[in-house]
Order: sequence, then C-alpha cells, then structure tokens
Amino acid sequence: MTKHTAARAIANAKAHAPKASMHSSAVFCIKDAEACLADGQFQHAFDWAVRSLGYSVGVFKAKEAALFGEPLESNIIPCHD
Repeated sequence: MTKHTAARAIANAKAHAPKASMHSSAVFCIKDAEACLADGQFQHAFDWAVRSLGYSVGVFKAKEAALFGEPLESNIIPCHD
C-alpha cells in the first residue's frame, strides 16, 4: 500500500461522509485513518478509510469507492438492444 493510495482513500471517504447512515461513525473512522497515515501505517489508513466508506456507500462497494471515488457500477452505461 502506498501513501498516495491511502491518502486518496481518505479523501474519498471525506467526500462521501456527509451521506453516511451513521455520520459520526464514518468521521471517527476517518480520524483513525488520518492518524495511521501520519504514523506511516498506510495499509491501516486505507482499511480505516474503507470502513468509513462502508457507512456511506455500503460495505460491498466501499473498496471501489476508496480506490476510484465512487462505486464502479455507477459509471456503467446500460446497453439496450
């Protein structure tokens, strides 16, 4: 895990936090992620950011949102024959 990837995941978690079902829990996860990032624990920082995203985009889409900013399927254009 790189510092850049962990930092991007935290930024994405912050962007999605306002719509979290449990906003305070999402914010606590972000604070833990930032502390891990500051300590150089990039994998733990990423994991906390993903946990925060679980509150806002759902646990099954959280890792995609951490890496790409939003769940991948929101970018797929439906094809109709």
